[in-house]
Amino acid sequence: MANGNGLFEIKEKNAISIIKSDGFLSLCSLKNKPEYILAGFSPPGNGLCLLEYNQKTWKIKNTIKGFYKSAYKIVQDREVCIWVGTNPELCRLKLNETMDSV
Repeated sequence: MANGNGLFEIKEKNAISIIKSDGFLSLCSLKNKPEYILAGFSPPGNGLCLLEYNQKTWKIKNTIKGFYKSAYKIVQDREVCIWVGTNPELCRLKLNETMDSV
């Protein structure tokens, strides 16, 4: 779960803080890559980052270069394109092979 206080993992009836940071807005799991999640955030950072599940926890692997807008909603379609709602825009993005830029 993403909110203004950071990222949280919900386990049973508890919200466990994963990353404390201001401005997280949205999350999107990636098809065929269950060990990765895209996270969207707002100012001051703006943009997207890639989270990686490693050793039973989520960590920020990298920020995504080439997209620098507030990401309020993130969805991946069947063709693995990423759609980001920025208010008022809807942006269609495609991650590169190393998942570090669009």
